[in-house]
Amino acid sequence: MRRVLALGEACGAKEGARALVEGAAMPAWRGASWRWKELGRYSHRQKMPMRIGGLLGAFEVEADARLARLLAFGRWTHMGKLASMGLGRYGWDYAQGGSA
Repeated sequence: MRRVLALGEACGAKEGARALVEGAAMPAWRGASWRWKELGRYSHRQKMPMRIGGLLGAFEVEADARLARLLAFGRWTHMGKLASMGLGRYGWDYAQGGSA
């Protein structure tokens, strides 16, 4: 949520970003199936190998309209972890009867 607010402020849409974040309910997760994925890279700045880890998998969630908009915003603005390195991508499939 902090990234959404920061991006909104940087783009001159602070109030729109705040409205998007406020009231988005945190849903319950169902059927979570994920694993830890460890990656490595070399940091030239620190002159040493770095370990980068994150979750890889899927889960089911029932999102209200506000949360669905927030997730869509994050997906298209690449808000996941380590996005500057090409990581942090996420996506979703709608259940039967769902829509954007």
